[in-house]
Amino acid sequence: MFDAVGDVIGAVGLTIPRARHVEANVAKVKRVRNDPRVRVGPCTVRGKPVGLPAEGRARILDQPCDVEQAEVALQANYGAGRRLYEGFGGVLGVDTVYLEITPA
Repeated sequence: MFDAVGDVIGAVGLTIPRARHVEANVAKVKRVRNDPRVRVGPCTVRGKPVGLPAEGRARILDQPCDVEQAEVALQANYGAGRRLYEGFGGVLGVDTVYLEITPA
């Protein structure tokens, strides 16, 4: 994804097409609401880009059937570690949304 000046921001473990579960009030979600164009690419756990980015389009999933499909896909891909990580977010009461990213 891009920051306000167009520089690439790392997106941990994200390839396209892919669903992404993020906090609802972060800058990337606000930006996607205004402009669905994104660039995603491989990066380290800390978000440092390690490969070339790819162009894509993001949309916020708001239909229950879309959210359910995204959750199933994420569970299948990330397994127990993700369940543990998401469990802490639920305990903290963090509002989240799902983003669907498809090739441009």
